[in-house]
Amino acid sequence: MQTDPVTDETTASGPIAETHNFASDIAVAAFFLVWVIVGWTSLLSDTNLFSDLYAGADPGPTLLPIIVLSVLSLGGVALAAGAFLNRRPTTKSADTALGLPKGFKLALALFVTIASFPFFMTHIGYLPTTFIFVFVWAFGLAHDPMQAPLRNGMIAALAAGITTLLIYACFDLLIGVRFP
Repeated sequence: MQTDPVTDETTASGPIAETHNFASDIAVAAFFLVWVIVGWTSLLSDTNLFSDLYAGADPGPTLLPIIVLSVLSLGGVALAAGAFLNRRPTTKSADTALGLPKGFKLALALFVTIASFPFFMTHIGYLPTTFIFVFVWAFGLAHDPMQAPLRNGMIAALAAGITTLLIYACFDLLIGVRFP
Protein backbone atom coordinates (compact mmCIF):
# COMPACT_ATOMS: atom_id res chain seq x y z
CA MET A 1 0.00 0.00 0.00
CA GLN A 2 1.19 3.51 -0.71
CA THR A 3 -0.14 6.97 0.06
CA ASP A 4 -0.70 9.48 -2.75
CA PRO A 5 1.10 12.70 -1.74
CA VAL A 6 -1.48 14.88 -3.51
CA THR A 7 -4.73 13.39 -2.21
CA ASP A 8 -3.50 11.55 0.90
CA GLU A 9 -5.41 8.46 -0.28
CA THR A 10 -3.99 5.02 0.36
CA THR A 11 -3.89 2.83 -2.73
CA ALA A 12 -2.45 -0.53 -3.62
CA SER A 13 1.03 -0.30 -5.03
CA GLY A 14 2.55 -2.10 -7.98
CA PRO A 15 2.20 -1.99 -11.73
CA ILE A 16 -1.33 -3.43 -11.82
CA ALA A 17 -2.66 -0.98 -9.23
CA GLU A 18 -1.11 1.91 -11.12
CA THR A 19 -2.67 1.07 -14.49
CA HIS A 20 -6.09 -0.37 -13.61
CA ASN A 21 -9.07 1.33 -12.11
CA PHE A 22 -12.75 0.62 -11.78
CA ALA A 23 -13.83 2.67 -14.81
CA SER A 24 -11.38 0.99 -17.19
CA ASP A 25 -12.20 -2.48 -15.82
CA ILE A 26 -15.93 -1.87 -16.37
CA ALA A 27 -15.26 -0.43 -19.83
CA VAL A 28 -13.37 -3.58 -20.85
CA ALA A 29 -16.14 -5.80 -19.50
CA ALA A 30 -18.79 -3.69 -21.27
CA PHE A 31 -16.87 -3.92 -24.55
CA PHE A 32 -16.93 -7.72 -24.43
CA LEU A 33 -20.52 -7.92 -23.20
CA VAL A 34 -21.81 -5.61 -25.96
CA TRP A 35 -20.24 -7.87 -28.59
CA VAL A 36 -21.64 -10.90 -26.78
CA ILE A 37 -25.14 -9.43 -26.95
CA VAL A 38 -24.71 -8.62 -30.65
CA GLY A 39 -23.39 -12.13 -31.32
CA TRP A 40 -26.10 -14.00 -29.43
CA THR A 41 -28.82 -11.81 -30.97
CA SER A 42 -27.47 -12.44 -34.46
CA LEU A 43 -27.02 -16.15 -33.89
CA LEU A 44 -30.40 -16.78 -32.30
CA SER A 45 -32.36 -14.63 -34.75
CA ASP A 46 -31.18 -16.59 -37.83
CA THR A 47 -33.29 -19.75 -37.96
CA ASN A 48 -31.42 -21.04 -41.03
CA LEU A 49 -28.32 -21.62 -38.92
CA PHE A 50 -30.15 -24.14 -36.75
CA SER A 51 -31.91 -26.01 -39.56
CA ASP A 52 -29.27 -28.75 -39.73
CA LEU A 53 -28.03 -28.67 -36.14
CA TYR A 54 -28.93 -32.31 -35.45
CA ALA A 55 -28.66 -33.70 -39.01
CA GLY A 56 -25.96 -36.33 -38.78
CA ALA A 57 -22.47 -36.19 -37.30
CA ASP A 58 -21.73 -32.64 -38.49
CA PRO A 59 -22.81 -30.16 -35.80
CA GLY A 60 -23.53 -27.53 -38.44
CA PRO A 61 -22.51 -23.91 -38.83
CA THR A 62 -23.47 -22.91 -35.29
CA LEU A 63 -20.86 -24.88 -33.36
CA LEU A 64 -17.98 -22.39 -33.51
CA PRO A 65 -20.15 -19.29 -32.83
CA ILE A 66 -21.75 -21.02 -29.84
CA ILE A 67 -18.33 -21.97 -28.42
CA VAL A 68 -16.87 -18.48 -28.97
CA LEU A 69 -19.93 -16.67 -27.63
CA SER A 70 -20.04 -18.92 -24.56
CA VAL A 71 -16.38 -18.20 -23.77
CA LEU A 72 -16.87 -14.46 -24.38
CA SER A 73 -20.00 -14.46 -22.21
CA LEU A 74 -18.21 -16.11 -19.31
CA GLY A 75 -15.19 -13.85 -19.79
CA GLY A 76 -17.30 -10.68 -19.89
CA VAL A 77 -19.19 -11.63 -16.75
CA ALA A 78 -15.91 -12.56 -15.01
CA LEU A 79 -14.36 -9.20 -16.00
CA ALA A 80 -17.38 -7.29 -14.70
CA ALA A 81 -17.42 -9.27 -11.45
CA GLY A 82 -13.67 -8.74 -11.05
CA ALA A 83 -14.12 -5.00 -11.52
CA PHE A 84 -16.63 -4.87 -8.69
CA LEU A 85 -14.71 -7.23 -6.42
CA ASN A 86 -11.38 -5.42 -6.89
CA ARG A 87 -12.75 -1.90 -6.81
CA ARG A 88 -10.08 0.58 -5.83
CA PRO A 89 -9.62 4.32 -6.14
CA THR A 90 -8.82 5.78 -9.52
CA THR A 91 -5.18 6.65 -9.95
CA LYS A 92 -4.01 9.24 -12.43
CA SER A 93 -0.85 8.02 -14.08
CA ALA A 94 0.47 9.30 -17.35
CA ASP A 95 3.51 8.71 -19.45
CA THR A 96 5.52 11.92 -19.26
CA ALA A 97 6.83 11.56 -22.81
CA LEU A 98 3.42 11.67 -24.51
CA GLY A 99 1.03 12.74 -21.76
CA LEU A 100 -1.03 9.60 -22.42
CA PRO A 101 -2.13 6.85 -20.04
CA LYS A 102 0.59 4.29 -19.38
CA GLY A 103 -1.21 1.45 -21.11
CA PHE A 104 -1.84 3.41 -24.31
CA LYS A 105 1.48 2.57 -25.96
CA LEU A 106 0.93 -1.13 -25.28
CA ALA A 107 -2.59 -1.00 -26.74
CA LEU A 108 -1.31 0.89 -29.78
CA ALA A 109 1.45 -1.67 -30.30
CA LEU A 110 -1.11 -4.49 -30.12
CA PHE A 111 -3.32 -2.74 -32.66
CA VAL A 112 -0.40 -2.22 -35.05
CA THR A 113 0.75 -5.84 -34.79
CA ILE A 114 -2.78 -7.19 -35.33
CA ALA A 115 -3.35 -4.82 -38.27
CA SER A 116 -0.04 -5.90 -39.85
CA PHE A 117 -0.72 -9.62 -39.30
CA PRO A 118 -2.53 -10.15 -42.66
CA PHE A 119 0.28 -8.41 -44.57
CA PHE A 120 2.95 -10.68 -43.11
CA MET A 121 0.70 -13.70 -43.41
CA THR A 122 0.42 -13.25 -47.19
CA HIS A 123 4.19 -12.90 -47.56
CA ILE A 124 5.63 -15.54 -45.21
CA GLY A 125 2.57 -17.68 -44.38
CA TYR A 126 0.24 -18.09 -41.46
CA LEU A 127 2.27 -20.37 -39.23
CA PRO A 128 5.55 -18.38 -39.30
CA THR A 129 3.60 -15.14 -38.76
CA THR A 130 1.77 -16.68 -35.79
CA PHE A 131 5.01 -17.96 -34.29
CA ILE A 132 6.68 -14.53 -34.61
CA PHE A 133 3.62 -12.70 -33.28
CA VAL A 134 3.32 -14.90 -30.18
CA PHE A 135 7.09 -14.90 -29.60
CA VAL A 136 7.38 -11.09 -29.73
CA TRP A 137 4.41 -10.55 -27.43
CA ALA A 138 5.37 -13.28 -24.98
CA PHE A 139 8.91 -11.89 -24.76
CA GLY A 140 7.75 -8.27 -24.58
CA LEU A 141 5.20 -8.92 -21.85
CA ALA A 142 7.68 -10.70 -19.58
CA HIS A 143 8.17 -8.95 -16.24
CA ASP A 144 11.61 -7.60 -17.14
CA PRO A 145 12.54 -9.25 -20.45
CA MET A 146 16.09 -7.90 -20.60
CA GLN A 147 16.96 -9.00 -17.05
CA ALA A 148 17.24 -12.61 -18.23
CA PRO A 149 16.88 -12.40 -22.03
CA LEU A 150 17.95 -15.98 -22.76
CA ARG A 151 15.53 -17.48 -20.24
CA ASN A 152 12.67 -15.19 -21.30
CA GLY A 153 13.46 -15.84 -24.96
CA MET A 154 13.34 -19.60 -24.44
CA ILE A 155 10.01 -19.33 -22.60
CA ALA A 156 8.62 -17.08 -25.35
CA ALA A 157 9.82 -19.49 -28.05
CA LEU A 158 8.21 -22.41 -26.21
CA ALA A 159 4.93 -20.50 -25.85
CA ALA A 160 5.04 -19.51 -29.53
CA GLY A 161 5.80 -23.05 -30.64
CA ILE A 162 3.02 -24.60 -28.55
CA THR A 163 0.50 -21.96 -29.65
CA THR A 164 1.41 -22.36 -33.32
CA LEU A 165 1.24 -26.16 -33.12
CA LEU A 166 -2.13 -26.06 -31.35
CA ILE A 167 -3.58 -23.72 -33.96
CA TYR A 168 -2.21 -25.93 -36.74
CA ALA A 169 -3.54 -29.11 -35.11
CA CYS A 170 -6.99 -27.68 -34.41
CA PHE A 171 -7.58 -26.02 -37.76
CA ASP A 172 -5.53 -27.91 -40.33
CA LEU A 173 -5.59 -31.45 -38.94
CA LEU A 174 -8.84 -31.55 -36.95
CA ILE A 175 -11.33 -29.56 -39.02
CA GLY A 176 -9.44 -29.31 -42.31
CA VAL A 177 -9.21 -25.53 -42.62
CA ARG A 178 -5.95 -24.61 -44.32
CA PHE A 179 -4.31 -21.24 -43.79
CA PRO A 180 -2.09 -19.56 -46.39
